[in-house]
Amino acid sequence: MQKAHPAISFIHFLLAIVGAMLFTHPAACAITLLAALSYGICLKGIGVILRRVVVLLPFLMFATIINGLLNGSGSTPILYFGSYVITSEALIYALCSAAIIAAVMLWFTCFNVVISSDKLIHLFGKRMPRLSLLFTMTLRFVPHFGQQAKAIATAQKGIGRLSRADTRQDGRGLGNYLKALKRGAYDGAVVFSTLLSWSLENAMETADSMRARGYGLPGRSAYSPYRFGQWDFVFGIMMLICTAIVAFGSFQGSFSMAFFPLISGIKFNSVAVFAYGAYAAILFMPSLIWLLEEICWHFTKSKI
Repeated sequence: MQKAHPAISFIHFLLAIVGAMLFTHPAACAITLLAALSYGICLKGIGVILRRVVVLLPFLMFATIINGLLNGSGSTPILYFGSYVITSEALIYALCSAAIIAAVMLWFTCFNVVISSDKLIHLFGKRMPRLSLLFTMTLRFVPHFGQQAKAIATAQKGIGRLSRADTRQDGRGLGNYLKALKRGAYDGAVVFSTLLSWSLENAMETADSMRARGYGLPGRSAYSPYRFGQWDFVFGIMMLICTAIVAFGSFQGSFSMAFFPLISGIKFNSVAVFAYGAYAAILFMPSLIWLLEEICWHFTKSKI
């Protein structure tokens, strides 16, 4: 999907993210989570995605436990904590909710890799120039902030402005720990103040530069390297057909189920199977395309 037209890639991510937030069916949650994991591994490698999952896992476990404890609905108790009871229905609902959160965050990770700033400006620059520029700058600043914060911290340490708080230098004890924590808070405030000044200055420079180039003026033309090819047409037709099947299955109740008071409404008839298959085809399409490209590339290299 990285080589596809920006409109095709954007529509695919829109379908994936909206579908993940709309469908709470366990089958749909499993499909979207596995598809997001597979595409993330294809784009960023298994090591990066595993680190993201390790970071997300405690939060998701905490959300699952809290949801299971506070949601007292359900008819099948499995655990008791004092006056609180965890039912199997509440636990399954909490797991589905956690899978949705993880899938959406992973899809946005893939979105930041595939949909670059020039692609967003190509899609929305003529129709919504200010909004597209603001959205592009926001997406760009999110990873850029982390890099700039590290550079500022390194420079501040180099000139001796940061205290380099370390509890091991002061020994153990609550007092020493509080002193180190206070120094760390002061160092963070220094870095954040510098980072905020840099971000405001960078935003003003970007706005002046774009205004000087005539960005957003009526009748302004811009070069774009993106052309809608025949493969983009094929992918668009495939997504349209699969989306129609998913919509038909959704209207038939294939993606609907009741969690409370008892789990009911799960359908595995022919319509549901086709709907799940079409949903999986939409979400796994980028991973399959990447896999086919890798196979073709290795097969071509073996002939050299």
